[in-house]
Amino acid sequence: MQIKKVVFLLLSLFAIPRASLAQDTPDPFCNDSSYRALLRVAGETINVSCDTIYLLNKATFHLLHASYLEYQQQSNSLSSFYDSVDQFLSIYKEHAEDQRREFDTLGIYYHQLSDSSKLLVNNANKKLQSINTNLDSIQHSISLAQTNLTEVQEMVKKSEKKKWLFGAVGGAIGFGVGFILATTLVLLATN
Repeated sequence: MQIKKVVFLLLSLFAIPRASLAQDTPDPFCNDSSYRALLRVAGETINVSCDTIYLLNKATFHLLHASYLEYQQQSNSLSSFYDSVDQFLSIYKEHAEDQRREFDTLGIYYHQLSDSSKLLVNNANKKLQSINTNLDSIQHSISLAQTNLTEVQEMVKKSEKKKWLFGAVGGAIGFGVGFILATTLVLLATN
């Protein structure tokens, strides 16, 4: 048994330096915060300088790697979708801005039209009030003219009555004077 120990000790002494020379300490592979896969073989020494590492067998690695590639493909598809959505949003914003400008222009036009319509209505009301005032004045003038015409008609009637009375009296006086003269002439002629 002693020989076995000595042989084992001798072999160990020769094997330890050889094993330490065979495995150099590699540089740490967690220097940054990226994700990466490193292929290592069984028995290889790894210097871990990060807080978490995952050791996977070949089948699990290929499954996860395929999932990762599919995720990247979907991510790229979503990225192009988001780009399309951004383009549509940009077009929509431009269209909304154009509509807002058109709405503002129509609002200004409406206010101008409203103001000019109010001015037109106010001018029309002033002219109608002026026409009403003129019509009231004309109606008053017509009333005065009708009153004056009625007075003139009464004066004409009175004048005609006076004229007739004057004509009748004058005719009676003329008849009386003519009768007296005729009678006097007849009497003078007969005498």
